[in-house]
Amino acid sequence: RPRRMRTYIYHEILIAYLDYVRRKGYSTAHIWACPPLKGDDYILYAKPEDQKTPKDERLRQWYIDMLHECQKRGVVGKLTNMYDLYFANEKNDATV
Repeated sequence: RPRRMRTYIYHEILIAYLDYVRRKGYSTAHIWACPPLKGDDYILYAKPEDQKTPKDERLRQWYIDMLHECQKRGVVGKLTNMYDLYFANEKNDATV
């Protein structure tokens, strides 16, 4: 229940899940980092009243921190984002 343990515990749950699906044969995962609207919950259906909803950049950093920990543990290999993967590469230009 200690507030300071929330991020650690949530990260551990997600890291364990990514490791589980990796062992099942999945090689790609997509994470949509968009904060929920006030009152909405996406992953965990209930949260403490005093838990704030993070802003866009804070939430993205929260996931990046978790994914860097995954890399240290060998659970995740390459990290990228949809912009760099699909839009920044001119070879993927659909207008040609």
